[in-house]
This record gives sequence, structure tokens and C-alpha cells, in this order.
Amino acid sequence: METTINFKNVLNDSIIPISSLVDKLQKTGLIFGVMYVKKDGEVTELNGRFGVRKFLKGGKRTVPQTMWVIWENNRKRYTAIDPERIIRLNFKKDTFLNFSYKH
Repeated sequence: METTINFKNVLNDSIIPISSLVDKLQKTGLIFGVMYVKKDGEVTELNGRFGVRKFLKGGKRTVPQTMWVIWENNRKRYTAIDPERIIRLNFKKDTFLNFSYKH
């Protein structure tokens, strides 16, 4: 059973489903910032974007379809993120908080 993840825009208090944010990020190729909790419990941040295909080598996807695979700009690598573990998402001067996140 998939849970609905909603984000709150800090600037105007609007509630936005994660699917809307992902669609916008994938279509525009915008660079965005993410603060998330890794599997081991460590909180980390990264800057990345969807749609980078330059460094793909072929083969099968090794992570579940529910995870995001993004290009991490600073470390120059692909990273998989579980959207349920995202705490904060930033892009275009907007900040979105995941108020559905459970520690």
C-alpha cells in the first residue's frame, strides 16, 4: 500500500502532493536541493537533478521503482533516494517540507 506524501510550501503554506513536484522537476530538469535521512539514520543534503543520461552504462535498474534516481551534481554520481525519507526539498527559491515524514 503506497502512502501519499504531501509537502508544504513554506512561503505560502500551500500543500502540494509529491507527484506534482516530481513531475515539475523531471519536465524542467531544474537543479534542486534535498535534505533526507539515509538508511543508517544519518541526515544528509545534496544538490541534483533528474534526467541526466550522460553517464549511464546500460543494464537493469537495481533499485525499486518507488525510489528516485537523481544525478548528484557535487559528487558527480547517481544517487537513489526514498521519497518517504525526504525532510526538505528546495528549488526556484521555494522550500517544501515533508510534514508526512515519520522518524
